[in-house]
Amino acid sequence: TSSYTGSWATCDPCGSSGRQGICPSGFHIPTDLEFSRYEWCIETTISPTGSTPLSTFQTTTYWRGDNSVAGPGHKMKVTSSHSPSWDGSNVSGFTALPSGYRENLGVFYGLGGHAVFWTATEYSPTYAWYRGLLTANYQSNRTINFKTFGHSVRCLQN
Repeated sequence: TSSYTGSWATCDPCGSSGRQGICPSGFHIPTDLEFSRYEWCIETTISPTGSTPLSTFQTTTYWRGDNSVAGPGHKMKVTSSHSPSWDGSNVSGFTALPSGYRENLGVFYGLGGHAVFWTATEYSPTYAWYRGLLTANYQSNRTINFKTFGHSVRCLQN
């Protein structure tokens, strides 16, 4: 069982409406709403702060949040002193690694420059919502992808 610290485990988790899935007992894969509220929470409560409204995080697709060190992507990515290194501050404790992703034909992309995380929320029988982080971008990406793609998951404490 993993132990989580920092605001990832506690910042506005919105209850436990996600799915346990592969997560250990007492944890779940966060929903699209939970992920949105988390991104908003770390942007607006952890210094330096941004001012993106919660409604933008909840309803806007693609890149959201402040595109500076106040943005959620910057606060979620590991630092340059981490191994592997990335261009974040990790002040949220999320510790996103540039792990890349696997597309539906089995080809891997983005190692060293992307991190992609599924949410527990389906968009349709074929698609689900995910979050993405990218080198040189301090925002977070909210969009859908084929469920056949291989993305990481993060477990949120209930």
